[in-house]
Amino acid sequence: MSKILTGLKRSVEWPRVHLGEVANYHNGRAFKPEDWATAGIPIIRIQNLNTPSAVYNYFKGKIDSRNAVNDGDLLISWSASLDAFMWDRGTAVLNQHIFKVEEDKEKIDRHYLYFAIKEAMAEIRNQVHGATMQHITKPEFEAIKIPLPTYIEQKHIAAILSEKMAVVEKARAAAEARLNAAKELPAAYLREVFESEEAQRWSSNRLGDLATVIQSGIYKSAEHYGHGQPFIRMYNLPNSHWKLNLETLAQVSLDDSEKQRFVLHKDDLLVSRVNSFELVGKCSWVGQEADGYAFENMLIRVRFGNDTDPKFVAQQFGTSQVRQQIEKVAKRAIGQASINSEDLRSLELLFPPIDEQRRLSRMIEEKTSASANLCSSIESELGAIKEIPAALLRQAFAGEL
Repeated sequence: MSKILTGLKRSVEWPRVHLGEVANYHNGRAFKPEDWATAGIPIIRIQNLNTPSAVYNYFKGKIDSRNAVNDGDLLISWSASLDAFMWDRGTAVLNQHIFKVEEDKEKIDRHYLYFAIKEAMAEIRNQVHGATMQHITKPEFEAIKIPLPTYIEQKHIAAILSEKMAVVEKARAAAEARLNAAKELPAAYLREVFESEEAQRWSSNRLGDLATVIQSGIYKSAEHYGHGQPFIRMYNLPNSHWKLNLETLAQVSLDDSEKQRFVLHKDDLLVSRVNSFELVGKCSWVGQEADGYAFENMLIRVRFGNDTDPKFVAQQFGTSQVRQQIEKVAKRAIGQASINSEDLRSLELLFPPIDEQRRLSRMIEEKTSASANLCSSIESELGAIKEIPAALLRQAFAGEL
């Protein structure tokens, strides 16, 4: 396909024109909250362009034809997000901060204009990188220059880019699917262990009957922060794993008595006492690297004797069986939920003999570690794939495809 460009002028030889010379750009309607409805024509907001799964607001009133959007229309987001989009999700109505493009069909091909604007917007995003708000005014936008080859060359370039972008999108979607599948593996490993026929034969015990310590952490006011003991807060408990995240640690000053009462030891567990309803009760295991750290009052420490593998317990907190028990006892408040020590004591967990706990815990850890490595590898692959469209655009408008 790239042979089509053989003999075409390089971009340095193409005339350059202002965007305002080749199209009109109509800004969408400034809808007010009272205009929104739960049914009717979907309103295209910037989040709907950037995230196709984003929820729509709807409009039931009369639509100005200038704001009506149909499949194949070219849209430009110019505030908060700078990009070009070919609309393909049916009839809709345009919100403000988005231009609908009406190109001069005698001068420019719509698909070529789409790719040219995407390339121009990428350059602008690079220039405003780090700004808290990406924004471009209409006069600034219309003053942007793009290369304008002949109409035949435009069609060729757009066709090549469309073909190559489709291949890239197919690769991206496949990688996204593999990543989503890899992220599901840890939960599958837990089901494999805790929902097995063998697990049905294990003894069921209340956590409070096996724990030797169940204790809330310490509250310290702001003036005690900034120096002293490394301090574990609820933010150090990952949402989807039982290992502490120690990348960002607070420090807090403790007196000797507080150190004696609130210092962690290897194999302690920490449970989130207060959090969102979905995350309250998440549990992490304290490894050797956190031995000697202190923990805040938003967390509850659980310690076991030698007949219980704490990592096995932390892993079991990730199962649907334990999650259902936590949600049953959690107390809801506005924006958060909480559990207490007695709630933890009441949880029913499954326990095979200690040697089997340790064996299963090691197996789960090995498998989840492998799945984490797989996720990391796929994420790197996705990152590389997502760089390809920008590279293709640069090549196209340098005449190098």
